[in-house]
Amino acid sequence: MRFCGERENKVTNAIQVCTEVSQENLKREVNGLVEALTFFDLEEGIIITMNQEDEIVQDEKKIHVIPAWKWFMN
Repeated sequence: MRFCGERENKVTNAIQVCTEVSQENLKREVNGLVEALTFFDLEEGIIITMNQEDEIVQDEKKIHVIPAWKWFMN
């Protein structure tokens, strides 16, 4: 599931949500988010998971993998 945040009619962030990032879904989750980041000319995005935390760089885009509880705390 992918979400985009908007402010003043401009997309300001892209967020992908999945239970966990695994070897089976890594390519799908990251590629989908990178596609959105590229389309909206964003440098960074977020993948929200149940309990994983990581940082992934692909195609010069930085992806923060964070647990849902931590994202909600911000």
